[in-house]
Amino acid sequence: RQTVQFAASQALNRANVVAGQPLQTKLGITETPTDAKAAVPGVDDELELTVESAADGPLMAFEETSRAGFYQFAWTDRAGQRDADDFAVSIDGRESDGTHLAEEELEKFLGNVDWRLMSIGADETGVGDQAELWRTGAMIFLGLIGCESLFAAWIGRER
Repeated sequence: RQTVQFAASQALNRANVVAGQPLQTKLGITETPTDAKAAVPGVDDELELTVESAADGPLMAFEETSRAGFYQFAWTDRAGQRDADDFAVSIDGRESDGTHLAEEELEKFLGNVDWRLMSIGADETGVGDQAELWRTGAMIFLGLIGCESLFAAWIGRER
């Protein structure tokens, strides 16, 4: 329901911005609103909005749009009425790019992190403590199931 409302709000000139871009709305009133707060996805408390006075009405802004989701500006006007404006913040499409990086490009992103690229099925020698443990765990689990079956047959328990 909310997704349809926010999609429909595009026709009403409300913003659907990309995460990281600031949210702004110009109010159609002349006085500066009081108690201007922003409801942010994933945050329980409401956060303060920046309100700037302008000749054609106050401008409310919020810079911290690092999370995608639905944001709401809420304020109280001079008559004491609560009003709100809704925004949709979408993820940046570039973050979903599944293009593989070359090792040189990966080094730029990882910086000083000590890493080693291992290929699946490659025979690595000297891996030491970094060996995969799931195979050992699976063999122990299968061994325990076999032992349990033998003990069940020895005691005479039927399945």
